[in-house]
Amino acid sequence: MIRRSKTGLVFAGLYVIAATAMFFVALTCSSDWMCDLIALPAFVPAGYLYWLPFSGQFNYIPDPVRRWEFIIPALITNAALYYLAGSAAELLFKRLFNRSAK
Repeated sequence: MIRRSKTGLVFAGLYVIAATAMFFVALTCSSDWMCDLIALPAFVPAGYLYWLPFSGQFNYIPDPVRRWEFIIPALITNAALYYLAGSAAELLFKRLFNRSAK
């Protein structure tokens, strides 16, 4: 069972804020390929897996920034992954500091 984690919420919240800002800049950008470069960090880590069925090729991403069926699942999955990473980091640090205090 997943515990409530303040650190996990902070990680997920920071990711959602940063990714939303990157997507907003990418959607309002006038250049084509530069807009994709701005938004690509927001897709890491799970966004690329969602793009593979849409592209049909492993090395070609035509325009992922303007496809909402790709953006929304990528944001949700990545936010969940960042929450789990923050929760794991919090648990690790609690266990490390509790051992050193004894």
